[in-house]
This record gives sequence, structure tokens and C-alpha cells, in this order.
Amino acid sequence: MIKINDNCTGCGLCIADCISEAISMKDGRAQVERPCIECGHCYAICPVDAPEIPGVDMEDVEEINPAEFVDVKALLHTIKGRRSVRQYQNKSIEKDKLALLFEAGRYTATAVNYQDLRFIVVQERLTEFKELIWNGLAVMAEFPEKNPDIERYAGHLKKKAKDPADDYLFRNAPAIIFIVTDRLVDAGLAAQNMELAAVAQGLSVMYNGYMVRAANMVPGAAEWLQTEGRLISACMLAGYPDVTYLKTAPRKKADILWK
Repeated sequence: MIKINDNCTGCGLCIADCISEAISMKDGRAQVERPCIECGHCYAICPVDAPEIPGVDMEDVEEINPAEFVDVKALLHTIKGRRSVRQYQNKSIEKDKLALLFEAGRYTATAVNYQDLRFIVVQERLTEFKELIWNGLAVMAEFPEKNPDIERYAGHLKKKAKDPADDYLFRNAPAIIFIVTDRLVDAGLAAQNMELAAVAQGLSVMYNGYMVRAANMVPGAAEWLQTEGRLISACMLAGYPDVTYLKTAPRKKADILWK
């Protein structure tokens, strides 16, 4: 539960901005009346660092400087230039670069500040995971009446049977990133932040819905990934692109209703 320390000057900024209405003024100082969602707005708005949030790392808190924000045109250029890459270099992703992706993911807005996101990167043991998925799908295909969704993978399995080196489902990406949470919207928001962080570092990703479904339904996959019973809600193949795009891709006009 958030606490207010002796730095409080009674300015009232935290009270006005508290979405849980958990803070009130007493004897000229703010006080927390009841548990809140610990969104951190009170800390972010306080000019004297009076709120304290136990159990979280405060060392990564940064002063906000609007002058250092990304120019909106530069941001839009990055968004327009990102592509779903299906060709990757045979090169592992450095852990420090992956760490920055997870930083972008953990700072994603989540419903009521739930923060129930687990990020799983499969890179060092990717060969082992591939065997688990391919073998699991093959076994499930032997009993289609019990596994109706296996039909979605029929083409992948035929290609694999014809050519064991075929890696169409994984696209030969050097890493796979899973986002585990029962809240699909939170996973989508985190994935988008992480993709932009990837592009900013010269990496590329491709969202893989087939892999999400496979990881959720192949026996033993969720346990291998250590999802702890939560849903695998998003998957991104990731790596250094082995293709160069020279222009942004055309898109339909935005469907906007002004009222």
C-alpha cells in the first residue's frame, strides 16, 4: 500500500490526480485512506517525492523531459517503416537489446495497473522448443477427431514431412518472444511497444498467431515455457532482418468518423 512520507507539503496534486480517490488531506498533509491500484500517478506528479510504493524498484524512475520526447513525425516515420519480417540473419540477439524490449513491454499501460505480463524469450534452447512443437503437432495430426484445430497446420506438416529442413512455421528466426497474460489487450499493447523498441535497435519482428495457438494446444509446451497456467496471448518471431525495404508500404485511407 502506498505511503506518504514527511516530505509532503500539502499541495494536493496527488489528491486531484488519484484515479482511485484513495488519498485525502488531513492536517495539511496528504494521507492514503484505503488500498489503491498503485498506478504511481501520485509519485509521478509529486514535486517532493512524498509518496512511497513498497515492493517496487524506484531506481529506474526517470525525470520527464518533454524536450527529449521523440518528434511525432519521426515516430510516424518509424511506424510506417516497420515491416513484418520473414527473412532473418543467422545471428543471435544480444541480451542487452532484448532487455530493452522487455523494458518497453513492462512500461505498457495495463488495465487497472494489473501488470500481469510475463515475457518469455526462446533463443538458446530454440532447437529443443522447435522439436517439441513439431513433434506435438505431428502426434495431434494422427487424431484429428480429437484435435479439430490441427487442420490449420496441415500445410505446415506436409511441407515438414517432405523437407525436414523446412522451417516455415518458425521462419528461421533466431528468437521467439512470447507474452503471457490472460488479458489479450494488455498483450497487444505490450507487443506494439516492444516492436517499436526492436525497430529502434535495428531488429525486426513478425507476429505469429500460428505459434500462439500451437504453444497453447501442444501438450507440454506451456509447461516447457513456464506459463504458470496463464494464457500465451502473443508471439513475435524476432531477429536481425535479412531483407531491406526501401519504402513504406501503401495503406488504405483511415476510416475516420468526425462528430
